[in-house]
Amino acid sequence: MLDSHQPIRAINVSTVKLSEVQLTEMIRQGLKSLAAFCKLYDDGHVHICFSMATEVSRILISNSTAVRLRGDRKFATPKSDARPSNLSVEMKLLALNIGGQPPVAKFVPSLDNPLGHEELVFRDWWNRDVIFRASAAAPGTPPGMVPLDPEKQIPYEKRKRLVRREFVELMRNKLGAHLDEEIPELLDALQRSESFGVDVEWRVPTGVVSIGAGTLPVVVGPAAAMMRKISQELIDAYTDLAN
Repeated sequence: MLDSHQPIRAINVSTVKLSEVQLTEMIRQGLKSLAAFCKLYDDGHVHICFSMATEVSRILISNSTAVRLRGDRKFATPKSDARPSNLSVEMKLLALNIGGQPPVAKFVPSLDNPLGHEELVFRDWWNRDVIFRASAAAPGTPPGMVPLDPEKQIPYEKRKRLVRREFVELMRNKLGAHLDEEIPELLDALQRSESFGVDVEWRVPTGVVSIGAGTLPVVVGPAAAMMRKISQELIDAYTDLAN
């Protein structure tokens, strides 16, 4: 019987260095897994987005082979007309779809961005391209209610923002590879429709339903759709390895 007061001795484990060929094959299999996760997501299993975050990290940043394989690849990002004069939330990876009877709303990845896409090298796509920027309203302000007084607005450069690296790390560390009891407020907000920054109304035969009033349900939140979009961007950049 194990004595709970007895210190547990560390177990010496010998290691074997994996070859470049073995690591490349593991990343190739990771790309196949990510593609399978995307299909599961598209079939309605949206919570697979947390596993997507773990797989994206493994493919891109897990070891020197991952660094070599991403090399000079180009990663597509939606073009944006964002500018400092914009007071609303900026979420360049998303669109909002409404449909069904009764109607429901769901956030979807912006795969067909009307402004088109541009290609970035990895460091810009991963570390610099802003995929979320909060509105000029102070935290707790109702969606769509941005103060008209400039002195009460949060300056553009001081609003909360995320790049892909930060977002994927949050998804992986808090809800993917681990399941923490507490998560950052921003990640919690990005799982709810309020983070989109606007209320949406939809006319039905019996009147008007809206997200804000809770009469237009949101079945897929922003964070899941953002992770689906990032996964697709990665897969598209690695077509030579994925096939």
